[in-house]
Amino acid sequence: MIGKVFVLLVSASLTLCGCNKGKQEQPKYDEQGIKTAQTEFVEKGNQSVQNVNKRDAGFISNRSSEVTLTLSCFGVVNMDELDVLPRPDETSRKDSTVIEQLNRGEVFLLQPGTKGIMLTDTGAKLLVRFQIGELWIWKSATK
Repeated sequence: MIGKVFVLLVSASLTLCGCNKGKQEQPKYDEQGIKTAQTEFVEKGNQSVQNVNKRDAGFISNRSSEVTLTLSCFGVVNMDELDVLPRPDETSRKDSTVIEQLNRGEVFLLQPGTKGIMLTDTGAKLLVRFQIGELWIWKSATK
């Protein structure tokens, strides 16, 4: 009796832990005897992520994506903040919100002639790697 219980417990534990490799899922056959293969769906991700991966893997040359600023502009870490900021020539020296963002390192004032490598182009905005880091800028500020 104890031997039968032991064999039953061992077989149950092997089944639960997945150690029983003899019972793998077999391909299914439809009514006409054609084997149906299981399909695995793989999401390829966001287009900007794909572009960054291609660039980092060396499939895209950085030389063609170098940009130079033609006028002074703000660069931001968070893309959504770019829409809220005024142009640098419209900002007063007493604008406390912009000054706080500058002090926290969320916003940077970039000067004409500054060069960087474009990472992502979303149409009106560019993600550019400058010496100070990766920042979002308006495409209209570059040549």
